[in-house]
Amino acid sequence: MNERERVLAVLHRQRPDRVPWVAKLELWYNARIATGTLPERFKGRSLWDIDRELGIGIRAWTDLVTLQNDGFEKIVGREGEETRTAYVTPIGTVTTREVYNETMRLAGVTTGYQYDHMIKRVEDYDIAEYIFAHTKPIECYEKFSRLRDRIGTDGFVMGGKLECPFQSWLIRLTGYETGLLHLHDHTARVEEFLRFLTDWTREYYRIMLDSPAELLLSVDHFDGTITHPKLFRQYCLPIMQELTGAAHQHGKWVASHFDGEPMPLLNVFAESGVDVAECFTPAPLTRAPLAEAQSAWGSRVIIWGGIPSTLLGPATSEGEFECFLDTLFLQAVPRGNLILGVADNITADAILDRVIRISSLVKQQGQKHGNSAKDS
Repeated sequence: MNERERVLAVLHRQRPDRVPWVAKLELWYNARIATGTLPERFKGRSLWDIDRELGIGIRAWTDLVTLQNDGFEKIVGREGEETRTAYVTPIGTVTTREVYNETMRLAGVTTGYQYDHMIKRVEDYDIAEYIFAHTKPIECYEKFSRLRDRIGTDGFVMGGKLECPFQSWLIRLTGYETGLLHLHDHTARVEEFLRFLTDWTREYYRIMLDSPAELLLSVDHFDGTITHPKLFRQYCLPIMQELTGAAHQHGKWVASHFDGEPMPLLNVFAESGVDVAECFTPAPLTRAPLAEAQSAWGSRVIIWGGIPSTLLGPATSEGEFECFLDTLFLQAVPRGNLILGVADNITADAILDRVIRISSLVKQQGQKHGNSAKDS
């Protein structure tokens, strides 16, 4: 089997010849390019060439929808490390700010960090609604098709991106602190806005359903210590069940980017209909042991991840690294419903020999599986 076939087998809740090993090497690669520390044997090679040589399946995603704005002006200004964006509408102006600096570039990061959000005051909800009402989602499937053709059988491409409306509001539009304060102090207005945003999301999602993508990615960034079970049940679960149900009717799977603390949400998350907890981060980086998540979710939720990024860095000893791998390959991998990856990324300080070690163990696991099949 090739890597794409292995991922598809797991999505179908079947057993591939070995566990798929599909991870994100971008941060490590970008950092090595930026700092001039790319190993000699990789110089002049593309990221995907290196993935292939290291035995890592290529993980990729791209948008399926583009946005067309009408009725307001978007003004972008840059000053030093900061980018300020103003959204000028007939009923008022809102702004956002993000920073992108040299430290981030040298760490392999390619996008800025937003620290000032569109909705700051309760009065800003009217302006935000106007902006979304005058933002039309339009299909852009060609980029996905080209990317899938380029990667071929060496990996898997997800189509996205979209968030659960509550997460979009909380992370992208208000920021955690402002959003949770507004939810407490201005509950009715926030809930009215969330209903509006949910309707807009449905329109966006309908375009994704008609796309050629088999696996739709929702970039939710769930963290159970922030979007705790009560909030999840009230504001996330109903729309997630609706959208995943629609996806399944269209013959598609749904992945949710779950890179925060999973422990409080283990039980309720399985009710969402989401097929894949993508970028799942286990202990010791979070409080959730991989085995506990597998037991809680069974075949309902596939884990894509399972290896914390810190495991590959110098802060983890060789002994700790090998001990984790022993448990991973003796217990977690045989359970199935797992696409092995590094959560969130293979970072700039990752020790490349450890990545190679994982690839070797994955290959050995496949050989044992093949030998067992021949003996039976």
